[in-house]
Amino acid sequence: MLDDFIVVTEVAEGPAVAEQVFQRKFRLSVPDFPHHIVTFFRKDWHCLVPFSYVHIRPRGDIYLVGGAATDGRVFAMMSEQQREQVTASGGVYLNALRYAFDRFADRCEACIAFHVEALMRAGGTREELSDVLAMSVQMGGGPSLMYAAKALSCW
Repeated sequence: MLDDFIVVTEVAEGPAVAEQVFQRKFRLSVPDFPHHIVTFFRKDWHCLVPFSYVHIRPRGDIYLVGGAATDGRVFAMMSEQQREQVTASGGVYLNALRYAFDRFADRCEACIAFHVEALMRAGGTREELSDVLAMSVQMGGGPSLMYAAKALSCW
């Protein structure tokens, strides 16, 4: 089970915890944003290894997500079965996003309406929106279904 060896959480001190993961990708220090989501690999019960990082910051009525970085070397520490479980779950970054959406979901309403309206202005069709939402539900399961229904109702 994924929860046995993957831990996703918000940490107060993102720079202290995820600096190496972030610098490996961006060659910069972790920005001083208010929300740092870190995925850890539980190497054993006493050792958590930072696996991925993403920061989230409020911007008006929405949250912006950025700075996604994953340390691929952590995959080498995993068993083949663990690697397959991570891949089957959608990957490390998707699990971090699921955690963030669950934690900050009350801010999703404005994003949904904004992006549906932007799709309409860009000439998108309801059928195209439905195709995208169907893929989202397939990848994200039950929580995605609820947001897909809201997005479709915005059309």
